[in-house]
Amino acid sequence: MRVIEDVVDDIPVVLLIPETLSADRELVLWLSHLGGSAEKERPTMTRLAERGHPVVSFDPPEHGRRATATDARVFAAEVLAAFRLRMWPLLGRTTLESMRVLTWAQHRLDRVGPVLAGGVSMGGDVAIALAGVDNRIRRVAAVGSTPSWERPGMRSLTDPADLLDQGEADPYSAWFAAQLDPVRHLDHYLRDVGIAFELGGEDHHIPAGNAQDFRRALVDRDPAAGDRVRITVRDGLDHFGVTTDQDALEAAAEWLMTPA
Repeated sequence: MRVIEDVVDDIPVVLLIPETLSADRELVLWLSHLGGSAEKERPTMTRLAERGHPVVSFDPPEHGRRATATDARVFAAEVLAAFRLRMWPLLGRTTLESMRVLTWAQHRLDRVGPVLAGGVSMGGDVAIALAGVDNRIRRVAAVGSTPSWERPGMRSLTDPADLLDQGEADPYSAWFAAQLDPVRHLDHYLRDVGIAFELGGEDHHIPAGNAQDFRRALVDRDPAAGDRVRITVRDGLDHFGVTTDQDALEAAAEWLMTPA
């Protein structure tokens, strides 16, 4: 397996290329959770690359090699404490950068055509938003993720009784949500794009109801959307549990690799 590391418009990227690269194995974009990095997603990237898919990832703004905070956990807690002000621009910027990174990877691979996208928690949120604005995305796999940037019912990661105060958006953060929040642009998902959610039954930080409401809203507009959106709720798993569960990650990989 070849590993290419580069910097694209100040974005640190990593691309895994299988030894044997087949034209029917689509490029995969795989993204990390809040406070994570491309390096932390290397096991899932490797899982996909070992099955013949080229896989690209990058460090989102303020993450990994772009981080200014010395403790990723402290950084994540600070973002969650001012969710709309800080998380919405982070989601938006990462979504826009994903388009640039995908174009770079396609040029490196000398290929065009459909692309697969997925990720864990925030990474899955971005992959869903990306599918709404980039028609190259054929399938999305989101683990412990939500299609709603409002995150109704979002509770503390450490205390499920604590409903998080999301704070207020400023014009900058509100612009990103207005442009890219999937639940505000349901018509963008009426095309033939498949989305699989792997969710935890005890995840009170990103409740399964967010994805279920999204699917119902799509089905109201197009009954066929029910076949394009798959929701798997894994009993007994909280947010940390589902985002590290090997069965959930394997199911996400299998969904992405399903032929068109």
